[in-house]
Amino acid sequence: MKISIAMCSYNGGRYIEAQLESIAAQERAPDELVICDDCSRDDTVQIIEGFARRAAFSVRVIANHKNLGTSKNFEQAISLCEGDVILLADQDDVWLPQKLERIEAAFNCHQETGLVLSNAEVVDENLVPLGYDLWRFSGVTEADRSLIADGRGFGVVLRRSITFGITMAFHARYKNLILPLPAHQAVFNSPLPIHDKWIAMLIAAAGRVTMIDEILTQYRQHAEQQTGAANLARTVQQGSSIWQPLKRDVFESAAATYRAIRDKVMTYPQHTLRAEDIQELNTLIAHLEARARVPRHRLRRVPQVFGELRAGRYHRYANGWRSAVKDLI
Repeated sequence: MKISIAMCSYNGGRYIEAQLESIAAQERAPDELVICDDCSRDDTVQIIEGFARRAAFSVRVIANHKNLGTSKNFEQAISLCEGDVILLADQDDVWLPQKLERIEAAFNCHQETGLVLSNAEVVDENLVPLGYDLWRFSGVTEADRSLIADGRGFGVVLRRSITFGITMAFHARYKNLILPLPAHQAVFNSPLPIHDKWIAMLIAAAGRVTMIDEILTQYRQHAEQQTGAANLARTVQQGSSIWQPLKRDVFESAAATYRAIRDKVMTYPQHTLRAEDIQELNTLIAHLEARARVPRHRLRRVPQVFGELRAGRYHRYANGWRSAVKDLI
């Protein structure tokens, strides 16, 4: 088995060397590392090139001539990977030495495995643990673990935010299914599925999902990152609120993206979706479409919002009462 790592970088000079060194320290070395830099203005590229010269494995560095954004830059990096298994890597995290070895073993356990998910410890900018991990943050339950172990991972991936790119690995046979990636950029508290959710849902619809119940990554939080808990701190500091309503076009875009996932899956000959999976995906799409159509007049919103609440869809696909109140105001 050949393992590729697809990494994207952008102005990551402060942290990227620690990430690169953690990849070099893997007990099972990668076969290749593909790094696409998105027009960094600091010394990121120089650090990467220096690492590439001394690395014991292949490192390919692509310096973009124009900024692509995170999703399209990952699309480029994935398309260039030549391995059987592909891992996504951010520029500011740290991998534990056993990560690649554990992931390779997970793929070898089940030939039909298409997606492997592992856990990550959330740390501050100095790698000091913040007291929780991503699965705890996402509310992963024993029932979720059982469903995935039973080969029913699609529903869990649909409902739960457990598909963080930094903890994902997938089989390269699904590249044609997942590419191209949607161009959405990460927005805090948004229903838009960005590249990692897109990848996970499509592969979960076509292959087996495996969870490694082990922390294999240190997920660094800092003020400059595009995603992560640091965004909540910035939102509060800037006087915004998690109660601030999202614009209708966000829900329209989210519904359109999930429709695109459904259409790609349904035309994929080897998809493994059950009838209940398709029904749940359709229900999510209907919920997003309903939120996109909330009337402009506040009093006229009440019947529609309470209808979605009674059906349980705010609690199943959003943040419960908080999301309902946001739609009402």
